[in-house]
Amino acid sequence: MKPPAKALGLEWLVRLRWVMILVQAAMLAAAKFSFDLPYAAEPLAGIVAGSALSNGLLELWQRRGIRAERSVVGGVLVLDAILLTVLLWLSGGPTNPFSVFYLVHVALAALLLEVRWVWAVALLTSCGFGSLFLLTPEEAMHRMHQGGGMRLHLQGMWVSYAAAAALVGYFVSKVSRALSQRDAELLRMQEAVARNEKLLSLSTLAAGAAHELGTPLGTIAIIASELERAAAGPLDAAAVLDDARMLRAEATRCRDILAKMAAHAGQSPGEMLRPVKLADIASDVRKAVADGARMEVEAEAATVNVPRDALVQSLVNLVNNGLEAGEGRPVSLRLAVADRSLHCAVEDRGSGMPDDVLARLGEPFFTTKPKGMGLGVFLVRALADRLGGRFDVRSSRGQGTTITITIPAEPVEAT
Repeated sequence: MKPPAKALGLEWLVRLRWVMILVQAAMLAAAKFSFDLPYAAEPLAGIVAGSALSNGLLELWQRRGIRAERSVVGGVLVLDAILLTVLLWLSGGPTNPFSVFYLVHVALAALLLEVRWVWAVALLTSCGFGSLFLLTPEEAMHRMHQGGGMRLHLQGMWVSYAAAAALVGYFVSKVSRALSQRDAELLRMQEAVARNEKLLSLSTLAAGAAHELGTPLGTIAIIASELERAAAGPLDAAAVLDDARMLRAEATRCRDILAKMAAHAGQSPGEMLRPVKLADIASDVRKAVADGARMEVEAEAATVNVPRDALVQSLVNLVNNGLEAGEGRPVSLRLAVADRSLHCAVEDRGSGMPDDVLARLGEPFFTTKPKGMGLGVFLVRALADRLGGRFDVRSSRGQGTTITITIPAEPVEAT
């Protein structure tokens, strides 16, 4: 991507300074050999040579790929303003028509630097121009208007204006073109990011569907195996009826999951916030987990605005993981409101996680389960990030694991 205007730095400044140095050298030669003006050529030539030397060093710095800070660019403009003031002082003072080049320095500062540098350069050039009236003798200023001096002065004004206008116009047009190219590339990058976000949304949707459907499909497979064994022997009508009802319930659950996914597929990610009691959240989680009887719940008597379905599904994922890790031991779910945030803590009594697993917890498709997909904790963490909350894990070997989701949630007053 092209650099922005304020980061063009030395590349354009070096080019413009070479042009200005050539213009100064040409004007010095014309004043000496064509118009025979009474100026000391040696000091003027020395200043132009010093400008050329400094610009050569700057170009060498720029070619080495060293990035110029704004202070460096500002320092160069300050140096040029001082050198221009000395040149004007030695060649007519305020009557020198090339004082218009002060505006070139202000224009460069406005394009390349922040506001404080612009005002600093504007103040410096104003003071430099004003100092010429104090440093130039009165008779020297009147001498310019005697004889043909006025006509020469007016011609010099025209030449200096044309040169300054050409320099400013060229530089501004180049910066404008660079900005247009940068904006076009930025627009292309934004479009690419939007496409990637859509692909990520679709992949996350597919991964979430696979993760959500894994449990009911596993239950259906188990029931199908039981029905196969039952068909091989004497039929137990009551058992078959129970299995059929469970199959229907799991099929309904699959249909509901797919309907929910389809409803969210064409929308921006995120569920609307709605007021819900913490006790209702705990109840939903207990109904949805694999073994709600092994769940210990502590829920404050509070109501908060949260995305209910997404939060419940995230807590279900964590509780199911805790039940598997606990190997028959209970899992605690604590819901509390503090500091304008909802704190949801799931604590198991398993063996804890080693450091290498803890470091990668929440990465997509990372799992320690033989048949796991590695998406449950990832989706939980993604929910916390999307809501501007936190995802914290505390695990000790032999003492279990506690995962806490903290999301912003203002308490809702009961009505």
